[in-house]
Amino acid sequence: MRIISGKFKGKKLFTPNDKAIRPTSDRAKEMIFNTLNSYFANKKINFDNLTVLDCFCGSGAIGLEFLSRGTKKVIFVDNSLESINLTKKNYFSLNINKKVTFLNVDYKKITMNESKINFFYLDPPYKKIDIRDILISFSLKKIFAKNVLGVIENPLDTELKSIEGYKIWGEKKISKSLFYFIKKIK
Repeated sequence: MRIISGKFKGKKLFTPNDKAIRPTSDRAKEMIFNTLNSYFANKKINFDNLTVLDCFCGSGAIGLEFLSRGTKKVIFVDNSLESINLTKKNYFSLNINKKVTFLNVDYKKITMNESKINFFYLDPPYKKIDIRDILISFSLKKIFAKNVLGVIENPLDTELKSIEGYKIWGEKKISKSLFYFIKKIK
């Protein structure tokens, strides 16, 4: 695993010992960020204006990619202490001096006192947590900005046709995963 672009391009990341942690592949990260780069250019969105939630962060690879591209803040969340510790290890190995938060909590316990999240990445354990339940929980707690964008990683055999309150503006397949690019519409 490595950082694929930005200030820390090429930096190697520590990998998990726990097989339950599924790091997003470099190939998938390239697809995600190529898709976002194109969308952001079209919508005049800058990485440096984003507050990113990397939920079910695993190794922290996605949030670190955002930091490498200049994102102003990333909130790493995972209920696994091993994942949070691995994310911290990867973060500190890059000598980044950016505003980050590490939360070792269940997604249902996330609360925000500061600025609202305007981008999220969700990669929950496959087939154990329904994406809709996560988004409902976040909506009830009002942690998202009204124009929030996000990416959801789901197993290939668990297709999302629609998500209430969100528009799916892109869908890509990589290996055994489906990636949904969404934006809030309500």
